[in-house]
Amino acid sequence: ISSNKCHYLIDLDLPSQSELEPSYSSQREDWKVISSHLFLDSSKSHRIFRAFYIPFVSSSYCHYVNYNILKTTKTKKSRH
Repeated sequence: ISSNKCHYLIDLDLPSQSELEPSYSSQREDWKVISSHLFLDSSKSHRIFRAFYIPFVSSSYCHYVNYNILKTTKTKKSRH
């Protein structure tokens, strides 16, 4: 469905954007971040260290992005 009809949205803040996958988190006039957590970016992380965590070493080889829960800033009518 269109994001215009959503009250909440989950967005992964990857560096690349497209028309089909825009960065909703950066659209501050339409969306508010209500929760954010780190999420492993597998495309930029070493395959061994993303599969096996090694304390004090893995953090140098893994890259993380924000995984956000967003809430609309505009009031939407709900159907009942």
